[in-house]
Amino acid sequence: MASGHATVKAVLSGDTLVLMGAATNGPPPELMLTLSSLQAPRLARSPEQTNEPYAWASREHLRKLCVGKVVRFKVEYRVPAINRDFGSVWLPANSRGVEENLCVIQARTGYAKVKSVEQSRDGVCVDHEKMLQVEAVAVSEKKGMYADSDAESNATVQWHGADGAALVAEHKGKLVPAIVESIRDGASMRVILRPSLQLVTFGLAGVQCPRMNPPMNSSTPAAADTGETDTPPAAPVGPAPHAREAKHFAEMRLLHRDVELKLEGVDKYGNLFGSVVHPSGRNISVELLKNGLGKMADWSSSFTSASARASMRAAEKEAKQNKLRVWREYQAPVLSSAKKLVGVVVEVISGDCLVVYVPTAATPAEQEKRVYLSSLRAPRLGNPRRQEPNAPYAAEAKEFLRNRAIAKTVHVEVEYEKASPSGQGDVMIFASVLLEPSANALKKSPSAKGANLAIDVVSAGLAEVVRHRPDEEKSEYYDDLVTAETKAKGQKKNLHSGKATPPNERRVTDLCFDSTKAKQFLPFLTRERQARAVVEHVYSATRVKLFVPKENCVLNFVVAGIKCPQPARH
Repeated sequence: MASGHATVKAVLSGDTLVLMGAATNGPPPELMLTLSSLQAPRLARSPEQTNEPYAWASREHLRKLCVGKVVRFKVEYRVPAINRDFGSVWLPANSRGVEENLCVIQARTGYAKVKSVEQSRDGVCVDHEKMLQVEAVAVSEKKGMYADSDAESNATVQWHGADGAALVAEHKGKLVPAIVESIRDGASMRVILRPSLQLVTFGLAGVQCPRMNPPMNSSTPAAADTGETDTPPAAPVGPAPHAREAKHFAEMRLLHRDVELKLEGVDKYGNLFGSVVHPSGRNISVELLKNGLGKMADWSSSFTSASARASMRAAEKEAKQNKLRVWREYQAPVLSSAKKLVGVVVEVISGDCLVVYVPTAATPAEQEKRVYLSSLRAPRLGNPRRQEPNAPYAAEAKEFLRNRAIAKTVHVEVEYEKASPSGQGDVMIFASVLLEPSANALKKSPSAKGANLAIDVVSAGLAEVVRHRPDEEKSEYYDDLVTAETKAKGQKKNLHSGKATPPNERRVTDLCFDSTKAKQFLPFLTRERQARAVVEHVYSATRVKLFVPKENCVLNFVVAGIKCPQPARH
């Protein structure tokens, strides 16, 4: 029969343990062992079953005694009919140097009945006589399940009825004691909240680990990303790479442990998200990311605090650089342009796109660079030629960025590139664009940075932060963007106000391609000897496109009496 030392991985009931040995070239071996000559109250495994009296108390007593500890065990007999091993488990030596048998402890505390010799036809515990003696004392002193009925005897897990939103509202900002009952994936688990014993599904906010049971079409990520459903369902592919490792990592640290949860958010299915406060003080989310066993999930990272996101992002970056596990095939983006540029903003295309003049570029054709703000999506401007209207707040977003950046020196930090949808081989540059720091800021710190234009636009509620897939590149200031967006949502600014259109939205008349309308506006424009206008676009040295705020119109304007060379047509 098997014997040796093992770690108690889980406690299934008041008389059954899961023991785990040392790993050698693969997953560690496991053994489900039932304590010899004992019969604990039966614990319900599903909503359809019911607990016997004191079943939960018996399991809890044994769990607190041994889970996570390295114990000595010996398999004493096996019952082939039920395919189960029975044996004794000894705790580590106490201060007196004595190793106590869990069989004796459970009998002494009255949380399990001792089987008679007649009931143990397949074998008996090595300490059977002692177990009978201590059981008699427990019965006489009304210990454990021999006590009068009380709340402890009827304690049972609440399988249904959890209201995730109500739990978050009740416990927001508080630590909730809980027991991790099972772990599905490295970042998803079932927990029992205490003292209510409510069973809920809980996920680590901001972390996505490889799944043990991936979706049917996960082997074709392109189809999953585009939402295609015409492709025939693929056969199950088994656990994703490193899924077992991530699950084992979390089980070794959390399974059946007493922990404290920070409930920070809930998804549309009622699943709770937050963080786990381990007794060791370490953050399991950070540890999973640092060991390359998961990636950050941007959609749920918004539930966490800015400091927590910063720690998680640093851990993920470290795993990326070391190419650990899920990042084994990671390749840093190769940029066709310089990583850092300094230039002047000469044109604002939209709320998330501008043109920067870089005088140090190698050729004149490369001096003007169209730059898109990383991880940002501003409302789209319409197309007058196609009769497409502006999206709500599109004009306001563009005007905000123009006032903030036009004609100013900026520092461009290029972060990633994408192929242009035009299909002509062009590359779209995505970067963080920062203004020049102030003189006072430079005095305090020579390495100080100026304001981030993307954060300014998001803070004004005029753009949304893109929720990237875990394997996509994103802004280096992504967490600051999420924080700014959360604040703008809380203040209900512009896009987040719930209003379909801006309260002071203006309708702009485009006179660039309509000579009839242009002639109708001409008297109003000539009546004013001078008019304030914004240069929307420069066609050439003498021909520009102007926006006249007073008349709410856009027109083409040519400087009279001057002829300049025309630029090449692209």
